[in-house]
Amino acid sequence: MNAREQPRTQVCDGYASSRARCRGINLPAGRPSRADACRCDTALNSSALRAIIRVANSKEELLMEASSPATLYATVVGAALTIAGIIGFFYSGSFGSPGDVDEVFGILSVNGWHNVVHLATGLLGLAAAGYAAREYALGLGLVYLLVATWGFIVGSGDSILGIVPVNTEDNLLHLILGLVGLAAGAASPAARPTGPAPV
Repeated sequence: MNAREQPRTQVCDGYASSRARCRGINLPAGRPSRADACRCDTALNSSALRAIIRVANSKEELLMEASSPATLYATVVGAALTIAGIIGFFYSGSFGSPGDVDEVFGILSVNGWHNVVHLATGLLGLAAAGYAAREYALGLGLVYLLVATWGFIVGSGDSILGIVPVNTEDNLLHLILGLVGLAAGAASPAARPTGPAPV
């Protein structure tokens, strides 16, 4: 026996006495031969290797998702919209059509409905940042692009659906949020479908 075969023989001898560790391998009755034990050893090592690769891939996917442009968008935009929604209520909490409209920092037209929209989309972004950031970025990007277009059509000082006031600055902000959201979603990798582990 040459030097390269020695370690394999020793490892295989360790498995020869343990049939329980060789589930899924058809071993002959009685004490397994060295060849059977080696076959068992190879199967166990293959299963362990597949499990290690699955764990490494899932960790890599989590790291990619955590550092993706969509995650950054969902976190930053989510936080900014949540804060804007809260601050907006200090300016106007009116739920009319459009009711009392005031301008946050003298720039953005808001009322209670506009603040609720900011709060809802902001909190959704913070929640989605951990598991559905790409979907959030693409979805919110599309919605804000449509809202911006609608806002430009109705004009500054009017309202969308008769309840959400908009002005030119709102429309520009919505346009930027929409374009950046679509770009962040497109630049982020799609999550790979997870299915049952291969055998």
